[in-house]
Amino acid sequence: SDMSNTGFYRSEILLWLLVAVIVIASIGVGARVLYDLRGHLISRVGEHLTMASSSITDKLDMLLMERYGDMQTLLKVVSSAPNDHRATRNLLRSIPSHYPAYRWVALTDGQGRVIEASTADMIGMDLQHLKSFTTVRGGQRNIAIQFMRPLKGQADDFAIMFVGRLMGTQREFSGAVIARMDLRNFRQVFHRTIDVLQAQSEQPMHIEYRLVDEEGQVIADSQPDAQYSLNVLEVSLPSATRLTTGMSGYVEEQSVDGNTAMITGYSMTEALRSSTDSRWGVLLSVSRHEIMTPIRQVQRTIVVAGAVILLPLLLIIVLVIRRLEQETRQAQQEAQRAKTAEDHALNSEQRTNLIINATPDALVIIDRLGEIILVNHQAVALFGYTAEELHGKPITTLLSDSLNYLKHQSYGGNASDAIARHRESGRDGTARTKDDTDIPVEITVSPVETGAG
Repeated sequence: SDMSNTGFYRSEILLWLLVAVIVIASIGVGARVLYDLRGHLISRVGEHLTMASSSITDKLDMLLMERYGDMQTLLKVVSSAPNDHRATRNLLRSIPSHYPAYRWVALTDGQGRVIEASTADMIGMDLQHLKSFTTVRGGQRNIAIQFMRPLKGQADDFAIMFVGRLMGTQREFSGAVIARMDLRNFRQVFHRTIDVLQAQSEQPMHIEYRLVDEEGQVIADSQPDAQYSLNVLEVSLPSATRLTTGMSGYVEEQSVDGNTAMITGYSMTEALRSSTDSRWGVLLSVSRHEIMTPIRQVQRTIVVAGAVILLPLLLIIVLVIRRLEQETRQAQQEAQRAKTAEDHALNSEQRTNLIINATPDALVIIDRLGEIILVNHQAVALFGYTAEELHGKPITTLLSDSLNYLKHQSYGGNASDAIARHRESGRDGTARTKDDTDIPVEITVSPVETGAG
């Protein structure tokens, strides 16, 4: 019983271990699938952000080249009539109305003082402090481009300054044409590209953008409360650091405030590198939380599916184990009852043997066919046979020739009846031992009823 219990509990433990292995394996496979799906989503979104940022820089390059061409044309027109101030004034004043991208356009003398402008209030303004003016006056470039940051306390946006060099009759520096262009066109490039990217995306995403110069200074930002004093290189933003390599790509990083995990695509402008002191980088970022939305949906689906599949399986296993426990207990009870009956029979047989062996007379017990099934010690001593030798032998083995007629007489196959009749006739006889010695015996026959008849 103890061994049966041990075997059952061992099987139950193995079954639960199997269930645990299945569950753990399922969780492991599910985790691996989710991990691969996470990597796939991040890679796909990162590639889209990289393509979008590259598209934006290409459009910015094209926009800058167009404005660069405008400045070349304007320089040629102004240089062709250096003394026609009225024509120059009319030309400058017409540009903002025909090209709204320009905030104003001005003409300076060699010292940087404005002598003609698209707005009268600029006449006499000193612009020689502009870095781009110093660049063209020094002859380093014919056209210089620079970003202008808004002044403190003003709600003005960043702007791009185009400064073109004017030459006198002796090829000397005679002045400059300066045009200020707002970033509205630049922002429109960002917005249109982002709108297309969001329309193509399979899930809604909020995309943030930044335009930074080569030194990491933020020039334009999609956030309404943008910190234009922020330098993304100084805060070691990984995407800004990779911009310095001139390559395009994407990177996983934390937001500037460190509270949000982001996927950021980055790219750097290429055109007009010989005409400007710096290049500009584009950063497009998406919260990783938004990217992981499909994975969370898959996780919920897996949890529900797992519950639908595993809970009935666990219930079936529990029911099977309970059934096995019941059957095991029943088998143990039956085994215990059988053992008790066997012990009882054994004890009864032992008591019977003690009684038979205590009898002073030789006792031979035969079945209905006359075959010996049991002898006591006195019979063994009398006939010289061992109990094993006599077991199964016919009773006639112990009869002498004087009782030979019993060997051939038929009494319906019942030898004990023949002997009983012999005894009832009042005659004794002789028996024969193992060494063929005849000995006188007095036969007493007593029938014994058993469960077998």
